[in-house]
Amino acid sequence: MSVLGASLLGESVAFTVWAPRCRSVELVLEGVRPQPLTAREPGLFRVTVARLPEGTRYRYRLDGARHRPDPASRWQPEGVHGPSVVVDPRRFVWTDQEFRGRDFADLVFARLAEAIEALDGPDGALLAELDRGRTGAMADIVATIQAAQYRLMRFPLEHVLVIEGGPGTGKTAVALHRVSWLLFNEQDRLAASDVLVVGPHPAFTRYIRTVLPDLGERYLSTALYPQE
Repeated sequence: MSVLGASLLGESVAFTVWAPRCRSVELVLEGVRPQPLTAREPGLFRVTVARLPEGTRYRYRLDGARHRPDPASRWQPEGVHGPSVVVDPRRFVWTDQEFRGRDFADLVFARLAEAIEALDGPDGALLAELDRGRTGAMADIVATIQAAQYRLMRFPLEHVLVIEGGPGTGKTAVALHRVSWLLFNEQDRLAASDVLVVGPHPAFTRYIRTVLPDLGERYLSTALYPQE
């Protein structure tokens, strides 16, 4: 696969651009006649220019009329609409060697904290419904239900839904509420026998046996597959 943009090859520079809607593409250098790029494959144009120094400014002329910068340019000193510049990435001088970035987990949890702050309060109608006749394991779960979690529960049946989160964030509770919601609201398309809940540990399945009956699902079968 060709590398897009201006790539230095010794003393030459290979210019490659993806322009599937153009009939012709020309390379425009300062003080030099435009040079046509050759269509290597559908939509991909390329030309190699010998003895071209780093720092050369260039544009592309599309269909003999429109002048545009390189969409894969490494440097646009005059802004996004100005000419592109040939850059040798091997000559780049790093000035932030001490920068180590932020831990990915820190970024995720910082974003999660922002999202939680932005959540609406608990959905009153949902809490009233869940509080009705709930006992046991559900008593502690109901108080944590948020409007955003309610939207997950009501996600359309025909879509794949992945619920992610750290330990103790309520993933299982939300997933089980979704199962109960679907079985009640999609009775014409979904039966209890169509639902399979797979758990990683016997403690998880015991938890399932406790929670689903509290949600009104009485026809529940569990099985334990021995580890080999």
